[in-house]
Amino acid sequence: MSNANEGYHFTREEIAERVVVPKDVETELRGIVEERLEQCAFYHRTFSRIKSPVSLEHKYDFKVYDDTNKIQDLIGIRVNLYFEDDLELCQDILEKSFEFIEWASTEADEEEFKATKINGIFRLPGYVKERISQDTWEMGIDDTFEVQLKTMFFEGWHEIEHDFRYKNEHIWSDRIAYSRYFNSVLATLELCDKSVITIFNDLGHDLYKEGHWQEMIQVHFRLKMGDAVLYDEVKERFVESYRQETNNLAKQIFKCPRKRLIDALMKRNYRIPINVNTIVALVNEFQLHDDRLTKIFKEKDVYNEGRMSNGRSANNNNYELTPLLSHRVFSSKVVLDTDKLGEEETFKQAVNYIYDWMYSKFGSVVNEMPKEPSTVYCVKYGFRVATIYEPEEYVFNSQTSHIDFVVNGRMWITNVNVYRHEGKLMLAVTNTYAEPDRGHYTDPATYFNYPRFYREICDNIGVIDVVKLDSKRKIVRDDDNMDALIKLILDDNRRFPVVFVISEEDKDGLMDERWLGQFRVSDFTKTVWRYCHVYTGYENIGVKLLTRLSVKEEAVPGVYVFWPGFKPEFSGSSKKFYDCFDEEDVRTCSFGRHRQTREDALTYDIVKGGQGFYHKILTDIRNYNAVIKIEEDVKYNTYDSPLKQVPKTYEEATSLVNYYGAYVSELISENQKLLERIEELKKEIYNSDIKNDSR
Repeated sequence: MSNANEGYHFTREEIAERVVVPKDVETELRGIVEERLEQCAFYHRTFSRIKSPVSLEHKYDFKVYDDTNKIQDLIGIRVNLYFEDDLELCQDILEKSFEFIEWASTEADEEEFKATKINGIFRLPGYVKERISQDTWEMGIDDTFEVQLKTMFFEGWHEIEHDFRYKNEHIWSDRIAYSRYFNSVLATLELCDKSVITIFNDLGHDLYKEGHWQEMIQVHFRLKMGDAVLYDEVKERFVESYRQETNNLAKQIFKCPRKRLIDALMKRNYRIPINVNTIVALVNEFQLHDDRLTKIFKEKDVYNEGRMSNGRSANNNNYELTPLLSHRVFSSKVVLDTDKLGEEETFKQAVNYIYDWMYSKFGSVVNEMPKEPSTVYCVKYGFRVATIYEPEEYVFNSQTSHIDFVVNGRMWITNVNVYRHEGKLMLAVTNTYAEPDRGHYTDPATYFNYPRFYREICDNIGVIDVVKLDSKRKIVRDDDNMDALIKLILDDNRRFPVVFVISEEDKDGLMDERWLGQFRVSDFTKTVWRYCHVYTGYENIGVKLLTRLSVKEEAVPGVYVFWPGFKPEFSGSSKKFYDCFDEEDVRTCSFGRHRQTREDALTYDIVKGGQGFYHKILTDIRNYNAVIKIEEDVKYNTYDSPLKQVPKTYEEATSLVNYYGAYVSELISENQKLLERIEELKKEIYNSDIKNDSR
């Protein structure tokens, strides 16, 4: 509740019910900050928290918050830096990573010591804000988060000061001597911060004078570097130039400000190993421009040599086995279009597309894999191919898995099923990766992708999600078109979202889509048509359609996304029938996007307006796609047919048990019939073992 004079006041129970911030929001923001700092190889420690209902209640009680003065630190990130001069560099990095609002820092004069603390307020990226409950923004809470920057020396003092003095001012208010004594500790801490930098600067100069180039680079730049040794060719070039007073390369590196190197690291499209060689290569690119060094680094392929994740040395053979977490990045269950080829030929062609894809990926490493579609089970050194093929029953089931050759610890799994169900030929596909817990949340849309065969099937055979999916947007021109679209939107069997764009008519009678800015509907359709329906319509037909669907938010022009599985009566609830975006939403959209580059490195930038809206709605649709449920008929039809025949040989039974066992945890945990059959197969294998032993 709120009072015009006193601001907002809520109990902790109200706060707990209305302010809901998923944990992955916190980890996502912290992950972005850590990613940028690690890209620049800072020595740092990063922590984060979401304000608890108790903490928020305390804020409401002791300060006035209203619509003009809002709580800005619902989510807080604390970055502890090892070197004082990294504070300014970190500020610059954060300003380039998020929508920056303001900085606040402590200021002290010559007669006063204060703790060095810098607080930054940043706008929550739109895709992150959407995960937080909408009631939050009605309680005097701003859609921002706070980042605190401190040095390590001050971190411990801050913690003590905050809990023992800031929260208990009444204890200290009339005890000036204790406060003064307590503050004097700050003088020592400030001296420590500055002394460390002075020591390293002086040490770096001595190392330069003594010709210890590698150590000079490490000490001068003070970054978290790998164990690489400076190339002998680079050392020789340094010695040669050292004797030439007009072009002393080592001296120029020593004189190079750390900020210029950090800026160069930030501009890289992907993370590179940080070591003495890559640092010299970077400095050579933006400052030295020495042809000999350029040639050396090109021949050595310096930015890719010894590439290891997390900066580990290539000689580190200590590995820890940890469970893998699965992350689905694509799923589809559609009806295959049999009108053109007929059911038999459609099944055959679809299977050929799938099997050709499998053979092109695995045929060279799994030698025993047949070239033509067949039932097969092959496992070899991180590769797995398992298929069941019964063309007479219209059954093709496969699971393939392989290690990722770029990202350490990651494995990709693709499941595909072609089968007949209720007189229709079905295709079900899931694409998943599994990896150790990386410690932060990643949107499924970040790695969204579908196998090549799915594209080929969509393009050459055609797929149906209630209606046939089309690579061109469909224009709703009349009542018949409108009736068909409404029928599609309300159909319980629809699995893909429907995007409906309503635009006004220009003076020439054409659809005026200038309000969308850089959001091009035709380009958007070409991107999403294999897992989404896209329609456009004029204002008059659009308003009629919205009225028929009981849509209350009639934003014209506007973009509507109708999600599967919900009816109009759900509108406005947490399970939304639709999302609505008007012209202002598109114009003011700000979206933080991850872009995948080499070795799973992710660059992060913010796009706005129509371009930002394009990425936002694309991410929403792809995230939804990743969680589509593959219903029970897939499990039944896919697995029932192969089990009709009892395995005739020990090898066949072993293959089936291995094959089905791999699916149990993910696909058939509820299929008791199949589980019982697997147990029977195990017993048959056991009995076969006994017979073999007796022989």
